[in-house]
Amino acid sequence: MKIDPYIYTAPEKWINPQMPLTMASDIWSLGIVIYYLLTKKSPFLQSTPQEFITSAYQPLVVPQNISPELAGLLFGMLQPLPDQRLNVAQVLQNQYFAKSFFQIPGAPKMQQINTTMQTDWNIPIKRLLGFLGRADIDPRAMDGSIALLNSQIVQEQQKFQNSEKARIQAEKERDTAILAQNAAQDDNKRLLEDLQALLQSKDDDQRKLNTEITQLRENIKVLQSKLKDQKSELDSDVITFQVVDMDKSVNVAAGGARTETDVQLCKVNVAVEENVE
Repeated sequence: MKIDPYIYTAPEKWINPQMPLTMASDIWSLGIVIYYLLTKKSPFLQSTPQEFITSAYQPLVVPQNISPELAGLLFGMLQPLPDQRLNVAQVLQNQYFAKSFFQIPGAPKMQQINTTMQTDWNIPIKRLLGFLGRADIDPRAMDGSIALLNSQIVQEQQKFQNSEKARIQAEKERDTAILAQNAAQDDNKRLLEDLQALLQSKDDDQRKLNTEITQLRENIKVLQSKLKDQKSELDSDVITFQVVDMDKSVNVAAGGARTETDVQLCKVNVAVEENVE
């Protein structure tokens, strides 16, 4: 991801273009460079200058895989308000920069210079320092310091890349484990569904068999009742006679009969009884 050039300019310069460049704006630019070298992306939205300014006043998102010292340094260097931003002395006191910059013995320290003095060109020292930007860093210390800074940035970048690789690998292993677990759960679910379907089928067959048995028992009861009724009807229609003399007289169990008509009736009843037997 490329960074648009205007993002290197501090927000206060966009708000007030007439404001001269200061050390605070240089600190901002250096913070942008360090952030990009570590993450390969911009710390703020940058589609348009207005979007960048709005994003610059939002809380800064710092990668979690960098050291706390460097994270604190980036927070301090990329503060949207210049008076809340770290100055050069505070930056150099940070543990991340402690071994990168040093003061050459005998070199003048900027805080000891009388900024009210005038130059040969009648320019105040304080104003001249504003023009120079990085004048409070001894030029003789820059070459070795920049080399050390580049070395530390490369180390931090390598550390960040290794951490990202480890994180991606851990996420892949976690996703693989989740997929395997989900596959096992799917297999168990299918087996459970098949078992439930089998049990349901057996229950349906048992209910069907019970229904058929119940219906068969009802049919048997109906047949038994019909047979009992038919037997009762037959028993009521049969009268037993003791035939003494078919031509002359008979002895009837129900009181007897002596007339010719009674004899004929007995013959009919005897015939009925024989047919029944």
